[in-house]
Amino acid sequence: MQGAFDVPVSALAARQKATDGKRYIGGEGSKTQNVALIVSKFDGGLKDPLVRQALSLAVDRAGIAKSIYAGAADPLYAVAGPGFFNTQPDQVKAVYQAAYEELKVTPDLKKAADLVSQAGAKGKTVTIAYAADGAQFTQLAQVLQQTGNAIGLDVKIVGLPMQQYGNLFTDPKARADYDGFLTLNYLEFPDVSTMYTSYATKNGVQNFNGYENAAVQDLVDKAQGTDDLAKRAEFATQAQAQVMQDLPWIPIVAPRALVWQGKQVTGAPLTFSYMSYAWGAAVGAP
Repeated sequence: MQGAFDVPVSALAARQKATDGKRYIGGEGSKTQNVALIVSKFDGGLKDPLVRQALSLAVDRAGIAKSIYAGAADPLYAVAGPGFFNTQPDQVKAVYQAAYEELKVTPDLKKAADLVSQAGAKGKTVTIAYAADGAQFTQLAQVLQQTGNAIGLDVKIVGLPMQQYGNLFTDPKARADYDGFLTLNYLEFPDVSTMYTSYATKNGVQNFNGYENAAVQDLVDKAQGTDDLAKRAEFATQAQAQVMQDLPWIPIVAPRALVWQGKQVTGAPLTFSYMSYAWGAAVGAP
């Protein structure tokens, strides 16, 4: 093997010591990927936004990034994190960054437990599905279970074989037994409003739970309908603020780009751009 994208986290330590090539970890925002908990339905254990807010508030994103992802991920406070806007012109990027900073929270189990109590959800069951063949998802599901239980919920986790897990994205009946499921999600190109269009609008291709909010729909439509990057940022961040209150998806971490390159080659990109451009043309001998 002369190179690889998405090197498994479990191989990072060994690859660091390798002599036949080099392991690379991208910077913050090197991917338009996100690890999130998707709410499956709004008539179960996660139906109340206060419960969703409580779970989001309780999650130790920094701890998850450090332990489960070996530091090769960053805490994520909006589904469209820095990787979606850090290539924008400086003034536009500043708008997105300021809005993102406002969403950052420190885990607060006491406040989260109070929100669960306010929702009348103490002791209620929340069932979360995940892909059982991935070490990160298995560990993450266990952490979410511990976190949810610590704030008064009764979290059940269900590991699914890959084919059954894949059905969650295509078949409403497959999702019916679960309140939420974990995902590693991405867009091929970085655009904040497009990410929210995909799951927070009525006809979004990733709207798996039927989420609707007229204000969000209007703002995202306006963002998608303008070529003015500053106006797009204004509309998109306003939509984001509401989406992150409603939390149809709960963002957790943003994995960084992980690349292995043997000594025989050079030129592979250290971002998620390999999904959408002819990166092979840049690869050659050192």
